[in-house]
Amino acid sequence: GETFLFEVTGKARAGTVWGTELYTYDSPLAVAAVHAGALKDGETGVVAVTIHQSPHPHHASTANGVTSNSWG
Repeated sequence: GETFLFEVTGKARAGTVWGTELYTYDSPLAVAAVHAGALKDGETGVVAVTIHQSPHPHHASTANGVTSNSWG
């Protein structure tokens, strides 16, 4: 439940994200932020990340020009 703040530049094509709304820990934050709609591609801003117990499974979706993958 701990929350951390990161300054991030959104990147729509900088790696693979896993999940929708809740992402795996190894998903690139810059890509997850664009998928979630927190930032646009190329936009810099502060993103709040809250650590949660991992849901099982993570579901794939397409949003904001980014397609995520399912996991689990």
